[in-house]
Amino acid sequence: MYELTDFVSELRRISHGPIGSSNSVLKKRNNLQAELIRFGEWFERKEDSESAGVVRRFKLLSMQNLEHASILDQVIRDRRSIRRFLARPVPPALLEEALAIAQRAPSNSNVQPWRLIVASGARRDSLSRALRIAAERDPFPNIFSPLPKEYQHRRSELGEIFYGALGIARDDQKARRKAVLRNYDFFDAPVVGILCMPESLGVADAVSVGIYLQTLMLSLTARGLGSCAQVALAGYPEVLRSELKIPSELLIICGLAIGYADPEFPANHLYTPRAPLSETVTLL
Repeated sequence: MYELTDFVSELRRISHGPIGSSNSVLKKRNNLQAELIRFGEWFERKEDSESAGVVRRFKLLSMQNLEHASILDQVIRDRRSIRRFLARPVPPALLEEALAIAQRAPSNSNVQPWRLIVASGARRDSLSRALRIAAERDPFPNIFSPLPKEYQHRRSELGEIFYGALGIARDDQKARRKAVLRNYDFFDAPVVGILCMPESLGVADAVSVGIYLQTLMLSLTARGLGSCAQVALAGYPEVLRSELKIPSELLIICGLAIGYADPEFPANHLYTPRAPLSETVTLL
């Protein structure tokens, strides 16, 4: 007689097969769902009603997990760096809900080192004005370390994709400068966050802050809100500290523009390329 352990082994055989491209992942998921149903129905017909009941519950949970994975996959694919927002206000309750979910991000030793200062309304507008003044006075803050040669093509490729979507030629420095200055208007987002961490902490905690930032952006995406991480804002730490009363013991990492994406802006629909797994992952 087929035991429950055999059923679990069969599930493992199905789910642990090789995974390739996104299309093959979807095909594998569909095949898995169909085989789960067939196998579960066959097992339910067996005489052992207690095992059959366990299988029915296990099958339901398995299908729910697959559905949840599909939803998460789509949220990850849908997230974009939004560079033009609508004037539509962000409901405070919706923002707080996204922030509460992001608080579940994992961190080294559960330190939870992230500190996020969120500004909207008059505080947001005052910060934007101060940053624009600073950026026009000192247009090249020293925030970007020179990239090693093997990574420079990725920054160049992104520039071609982004400015190409805006119709800005490579040699049109005036238009490019104007596009850069929009960072300090937060791309018209009605809400901006400044992400910090205690300066006394180390690299492991900086990784935790990065995990928090990704979790927050996905939480916002799931709620229909767009976002854009803005390293450019960290180029003027004295302005951020003065305007938002950020204490000196906090290290300023980046900004985060938050709002509703403008669907008419071409650059909001860019799908930037990613390196193949063979370049970034070693499977042994």
